[in-house]
Amino acid sequence: MGNSCKKCFERRPQKIHPQLKTPNPKGHQNLNNFISVDQASLFHFQPEQYQFRHLGKQFGIQPITISRPLILLTNVINSNVSQLDSDESDRQEVRVSMGWKVKKDSSSGNTVWQVSDRISLDKNRRREIRNMTMEQALIQRSNLCLEEKKIWLQKYLGKQRIPYVDDREILVINRENLVQESFDAFQTFIDLNLHKELQIFFVGEKAQDAGGVEREWITQIVQHLLSNEFGLFRRLPGLQEVTYYFEIKKEEGNKQLQWYYFLGQIVGKALFDQVPLNFPVCKALMKLMMNKNVKFTLEDLRSYDSQIYNSIKMISSTSLTPEDIKALMINFTVEIYDKNGTIIQYAELIPDGANTYINNENKQQFIELFIDYHLRKSVQKQFENFLQGFSTVIRPESLKIFEEVDEFELILCGSPYVNVEDWQDNTLYRETLSKSSQVIQFFWKALEELNQEDLRIFLQFCTGSTRVPIEGFKGLISNRGKLQKFTIIPSQEENSQMIKAQTCFNRIYIPQFKSLEEVQTAVNQIIINRENWLYFDYE
Repeated sequence: MGNSCKKCFERRPQKIHPQLKTPNPKGHQNLNNFISVDQASLFHFQPEQYQFRHLGKQFGIQPITISRPLILLTNVINSNVSQLDSDESDRQEVRVSMGWKVKKDSSSGNTVWQVSDRISLDKNRRREIRNMTMEQALIQRSNLCLEEKKIWLQKYLGKQRIPYVDDREILVINRENLVQESFDAFQTFIDLNLHKELQIFFVGEKAQDAGGVEREWITQIVQHLLSNEFGLFRRLPGLQEVTYYFEIKKEEGNKQLQWYYFLGQIVGKALFDQVPLNFPVCKALMKLMMNKNVKFTLEDLRSYDSQIYNSIKMISSTSLTPEDIKALMINFTVEIYDKNGTIIQYAELIPDGANTYINNENKQQFIELFIDYHLRKSVQKQFENFLQGFSTVIRPESLKIFEEVDEFELILCGSPYVNVEDWQDNTLYRETLSKSSQVIQFFWKALEELNQEDLRIFLQFCTGSTRVPIEGFKGLISNRGKLQKFTIIPSQEENSQMIKAQTCFNRIYIPQFKSLEEVQTAVNQIIINRENWLYFDYE
């Protein structure tokens, strides 16, 4: 950073984690040059085995253990509106807004996000949206497209932001113990306020955080807390998409619940700072974030457990004969089993539920209570602590602007699809480089040949995040919400064969490669050696 920025930086009030104020560098040699990024499980969470036996027992279905291979999160197709409208008649359109068409497959229940021509709002309309009060926005929300809702939300959250010149929070941690030290820091901060700018510094690394390091830190924290290592979430069985929900346990200790609170703070900070988040959780959690008192429906169960969904759907759609009632003998209780077949939770859904059996008159009551137990009551403490942490950053009323969970999910998570053509169209070139430069043509050709998984890894190398804003690459930002398009600058290092990145400003420095093969080698080295990425900052 420049000298004037340094002076400003040094004069601002600072809060540094007291236990880590004078840390000792450790880890890799040449740590000033290398940032060790643990990306080994970024797209390869171990499939979890999980058993549900409640309905199996009651319907006479043998309990099964489901273990699935990894399937990419979401299928997103670059298409035109006219092409999208030609889909099969059993696909119901949910929303067309901000260039996104969201469709639900009525047979599978899966949501498919597809890209169409983007909507462009003029300055006057943007100003009108920003000036809306909450009451005005809520009255008009049905007529607002997703881009307008995002503009309003950013303005609303921006009013709560504490300017970085007034105060900020600083976190200095060792990368080798990133999650634990971050958690400890949040516990020991006095009057932690995540409406302030949060700057992350890794011990022994020279990168100055102007947004990119924070994006990388948030991505890493969420990735680790979703993994099996921490036991906070479980991968849901029987679903096409990789989806997680709270781990069900007999009891949750206070320390474990503090981790959910911490994760809620991180997710809230991501939304507040506009960091697209790889957060593949069950839609029930997204609905709870929008409204903790939400009433769940049968469709919410579909994205939770397909086997239970099909069983409950059968009960809902079938008129039970006296013979059915006698054969099924389903009472108003619920049992949840762990992987080993041990009951971890048992509850009566109503008083004397063990002796109350369903019939045509009370089956709807049973279905509603059963769904609510699985999605809410079985993990009550977990989601309450998560929401408490989340609400320290995001006020619940601000999310009322969204009518559908798919809208909120897009705002929070951005797009999992990396469109190289869109990336290329929204790239700036500096100094001697231009779109027609031979090395630039090699670069884009190399990226076009990558699959989506590798593109996401390379995107994180460049920007600190694996996701793209819903506006596409034109929506990339630096810190403080300032638009910052992806930029390619020629490297000043002679004989260099290494692409380097400044994630804070979404820019890379590229050597004058002489062939496509040289570019492919450099890009592949970044992807293969993602645990030892090299970052640097000229400023």
